[in-house]
Amino acid sequence: MDLRKTALGILDNGPSRVLINSDGEAVPSKRAVEMGIEVHVVFIRSDGWSLACSMELAKTAFDMWDDDWRGVMVKPCLVEPVYPEYAKAGAVVPIDKWQEVILKMAKHYQQGVPQA
Repeated sequence: MDLRKTALGILDNGPSRVLINSDGEAVPSKRAVEMGIEVHVVFIRSDGWSLACSMELAKTAFDMWDDDWRGVMVKPCLVEPVYPEYAKAGAVVPIDKWQEVILKMAKHYQQGVPQA
């Protein structure tokens, strides 16, 4: 799977689903927009399926398919101050760095994010 191509497709069409609570409930991206759910992070699975969520739900999302994620997209305007290299449209954070990136973003914005 080409992560960059998949990421660009997500930018055009939205993620497959959006996690809306810590119980694992997810909705289609159009429904999430209607509900006013803010997306900060999008995990990309090895088959191209994607799950978006807020920073606060990132650990919950990761744990759902922890062995199958291949990359993470982060909302560019949020990641730019702390990791400018991941702020370009379609940029994908390697899966082994996702937690480092999210935690540094949370610290920068003084928001709490669950830790592993």
